Amino acid sequence: MHRVFENFVEQLSASVDAADLCEAMASAAAGFDFPLFAYFTYPSASGDAPQLISNYPSCWTSRYLQQRYHSLDPVILRGLQGWDTFDWGVDRARHCLPNSQQQILESAAEFGICGGLTMSMHDHLGRFAALDASRRASSEFDLR
Repeated sequence: MHRVFENFVEQLSASVDAADLCEAMASAAAGFDFPLFAYFTYPSASGDAPQLISNYPSCWTSRYLQQRYHSLDPVILRGLQGWDTFDWGVDRARHCLPNSQQQILESAAEFGICGGLTMSMHDHLGRFAALDASRRASSEFDLR
């Protein structure tokens, strides 16, 4: 684990653009056996667009941003509630979510995004960001 973080810090130090940052994050996530990752910043104002750095399939991220799924995404909504790290997954969340939120998770699963580990972060101004590392197959993740 120490080597994964060491490599991540080295790659961040050498980063000069978003592509380099994306590669550093992808490499770190893969070091923990998560082939997919997304770093998402929630818009500060209602008309602003969210920012996303990710190696999720681009057809999924385009749909996600165009449809403004972040306003209903149960993973993002949970992250907005505070500082925590939590597991989530499409298989076990169905019973406790409204249909609109279930549909977002099911749509993500169509692109191989079935569960993950999310770390929510808030800065001193109250801005929210989430770092999500995802697996391609369903597992024991839960939204609790």
